[in-house]
Amino acid sequence: TDRASTPFWSSDSQWIGFFAANSLKKVRISSGLTQVIATNVQTRGGAAWNADNVIVFQAWPGGLSRVSAQGGQVTPVTTGEGVQFWPQFLGDGQHFIYADSISRSIHLASLLNDRPRTLMTFPVRISSLAHVPGYVLFVQDGSLFARPFDETRLEFSGDTMRLLDGVPVTGPGRASFSVSASGVLAYWPYPAGVAGGAAKKEWG
Repeated sequence: TDRASTPFWSSDSQWIGFFAANSLKKVRISSGLTQVIATNVQTRGGAAWNADNVIVFQAWPGGLSRVSAQGGQVTPVTTGEGVQFWPQFLGDGQHFIYADSISRSIHLASLLNDRPRTLMTFPVRISSLAHVPGYVLFVQDGSLFARPFDETRLEFSGDTMRLLDGVPVTGPGRASFSVSASGVLAYWPYPAGVAGGAAKKEWG
């Protein structure tokens, strides 16, 4: 890739989606084959790819949009004032969560055009999100937290748990951590421009 940004995995882990040259693209892990999914798009706030090959991404400026991973028309999936960031699909592949810049909240929405619902409000500022079965992860005040999430009731089911400290938030809520469905957490515990190395730990 050349000047790629905002990489994200397909649900089967066979592809990586990314943004480059005002386009949404994907690269196959096994062969390095790169394909263009959509043109004239860019993002500053993440993307998510479900098992039905639907990609939801933050279309800058504005809300979230959707497109088939096979290519096709880009259509809005959320509306409203401000900017929506860091979408994450839940286990059913239809509902997704995202962070809203104006309300500093985590919202729940769906591909079925259900009215978005507020799940919680950040006390300070929004952060990137991650979802693993049973939990939603986010950063506040330089600390990474996990909060239990009930995927049947589609709401938080417990209080936040502090996992580790020293994870900064930069830009539009960008926090340098990622967690796999198997519970492996990778994070970068240094602000931009400070020398350091990535770390990982088992969690879950």
